[in-house]
Amino acid sequence: MRRIIPLLAISVAAEAILTYILLFMKGGGEYPFGLLDILVNALGADWGIFQTKIINQPTWYISVLLICYLEMYIVVRLSERIKVNVNYFYLFMILIGVAANTYGWSGFLINTEIARGMVSFFTGTLLAQYLEQIPKCNKEWALILLPISFLLLLKYRYKFVESGTFVFYTLFIWVPVVILAIRNIPQRFFGAELINVLGRCSYGVYLWNEPLAIVRNIFSDKTGVNLQTGRAMAGFTVCNWIVGICSYFFIERSISRMFKRKECK
Repeated sequence: MRRIIPLLAISVAAEAILTYILLFMKGGGEYPFGLLDILVNALGADWGIFQTKIINQPTWYISVLLICYLEMYIVVRLSERIKVNVNYFYLFMILIGVAANTYGWSGFLINTEIARGMVSFFTGTLLAQYLEQIPKCNKEWALILLPISFLLLLKYRYKFVESGTFVFYTLFIWVPVVILAIRNIPQRFFGAELINVLGRCSYGVYLWNEPLAIVRNIFSDKTGVNLQTGRAMAGFTVCNWIVGICSYFFIERSISRMFKRKECK
């Protein structure tokens, strides 16, 4: 939470300001966000409690992730209290997520977006246990048949896949990819310092992507430069990573040091 929320709040505030600047430069227009929109998005609290507009749209998943952590805490405590294997609860949460997405549930703390997160989050939890407890087996290479099957379904049975696309993506693509990658890529690769640094910086890359897109649009409006080219997209990607790296070293680490100083007092 100490890492997730502060930078999220900063990025939301930055996008709110940049959106105002963009409207001003275009000669006016109705400002789309209210104070409640900004506060709810900054706190990652868009769980269906408030009907708010999304700011920094890709970060909608942070609010979903936070509610999934809360659900995980509840089911773990419940499993300890009634002495039932917690994996049964994880499986139950996955099934709830599938049902919510299939039938389009929309209510307090449950909707199709949260359902998508529940399926991915609790599948990942079970997958982590599998990778920690089950030894590597050469037969795991048979998992490559799952993504192949999914691609064939997309081509020949698209209507069958369409209603639960994200479930199929999770089970048919990401689960086998994660298993085969972790099992077969040397662990020293994941432990390399450069990979660790890029991994820590990737959160900033994720958060600053949309605010930077507004900066890109402002630049395009002022200069008339065509940004719909491969070179422009590659340049934007490089800029996004530069900002994400700077964000980690100069913002996130400063916030972390601030919290540590408060703990020491």
